[in-house]
Amino acid sequence: MIIEGVIDFLKKCPHVNGLVSADFLGAKPENYAIEISPSSSVLKTYADGASLRQVTFVFASRCYMSEEINISNHNFFENLTKWFEKCTKEKNLPEIGEKMT
Repeated sequence: MIIEGVIDFLKKCPHVNGLVSADFLGAKPENYAIEISPSSSVLKTYADGASLRQVTFVFASRCYMSEEINISNHNFFENLTKWFEKCTKEKNLPEIGEKMT
């Protein structure tokens, strides 16, 4: 459910116009993938055995590349970052399951 929520969230981004998939980046440009990154998932363990956990994702892309297009690619990632920051500030976050943010 977590990765599906993240993909659905990214599909709402006005800057992401291509295909978004899980752990698969197609051969053609203008497609994106969400990949789970290996990292420590336990942030904190409580006395009762419960824990606070995280999942780290990589946003991968396949884009056209040339001297003229590279500026556009940089602008895309700058706009994507600003969109993430705006969503975070407004608490407009992916729906990933009960008791998860």
